[in-house]
Amino acid sequence: MTKSEAPEPGSEKVDQFIVYGAYGEIMHKFQIVEMVLWGFLARGLKRDITSDQGLAKVEQWDATTFGKVWRGLRTQDHWPEDVVAEVDQAVKARNYLAHHFLREYFLVAPSETHQEDALTQLVRIDRRLAALRARLTNTLAH
Repeated sequence: MTKSEAPEPGSEKVDQFIVYGAYGEIMHKFQIVEMVLWGFLARGLKRDITSDQGLAKVEQWDATTFGKVWRGLRTQDHWPEDVVAEVDQAVKARNYLAHHFLREYFLVAPSETHQEDALTQLVRIDRRLAALRARLTNTLAH
């Protein structure tokens, strides 16, 4: 794209690009939280496991969704109830973003108001996700 083809600042294309960029960043952050959960799964690996066996486990985890990874971990008795509730909410938010968010905000009735609402919702999810990631990372370290 040349400079003459680039959309003007404030145009609908620029606004959508900003929302899509924020959306992509948050989905990336969900992947990071999922990998923190892998750390809890790794705690359950036997000490005498071979590297091939360990890599096979990681491949299994990689082929599993965030929700399935969490469902496998959430029944462990070490989780405080509020952490269970937070991760349950994160799974719902991630699934909403993956399966409904873009359709609701940009395909059904795109508008400036929807873009503002979408960004507000992404900021809210981002803040909750950052707090959850910090809490899980801290728990994993102890």
